[in-house]
Amino acid sequence: MTIWPIGGQLTKDGKNPNLNNQTSRKVLQIYKGLYDKKITSQDGQDPMQLFLTNKEIFFPEGIWMNNQIKESDVKYGVTNAAQLSDDPDKMVNWSSSHQFVLLKQPKRDKAKTEATLKFLSWVRTNSLEWAKAGQNPATLAITKDKEYQKMQQSFLLTDKTEQESLKIFNYRYNGYLADYLDRYAYDSVFGKTSISSYLNKLQNTVQDEVDAQMTD
Repeated sequence: MTIWPIGGQLTKDGKNPNLNNQTSRKVLQIYKGLYDKKITSQDGQDPMQLFLTNKEIFFPEGIWMNNQIKESDVKYGVTNAAQLSDDPDKMVNWSSSHQFVLLKQPKRDKAKTEATLKFLSWVRTNSLEWAKAGQNPATLAITKDKEYQKMQQSFLLTDKTEQESLKIFNYRYNGYLADYLDRYAYDSVFGKTSISSYLNKLQNTVQDEVDAQMTD
């Protein structure tokens, strides 16, 4: 998410990853600087537990963690992700979602297709239960719902500037990047490897996955 405000791109051609560059280096240096100054939680600590036991002021997670937090005794609020600029036009909040798909088939049953589309439409327009769990609904119609308006995350959709801050990665092979980050995201921040080595391995690993996909 941090790469967006400073002009970063995950890819330049829609296929090959663009991860080992000065923008990525700057992002990691920002995170490492915060870590080295002990502004952030440290390696081995559990940010969620620190937050739930009133030992951490900010818990930079997504609203999908809302259910776990609201069941605790912690009094908390929801706000934007930490930003690199105070300019509202440069504000970025990362967003993502599960997706329903109709798999390609040689012959598709028309009645089943129509039923599936009707179901998807119903889910889209009846997403209050998902919103209770922290989802950003897929339809703006929910912003008229009084129950939704009372939810802490509702400002992300009811305010135009907040709406425009929501970004979703549309890189076709973002899944390969996400897999790597889920496993090794903080290695360079925690000093387990250098930033240069980390970015080089990240670039090569994702590139290999993309190339393998192309030859399948």
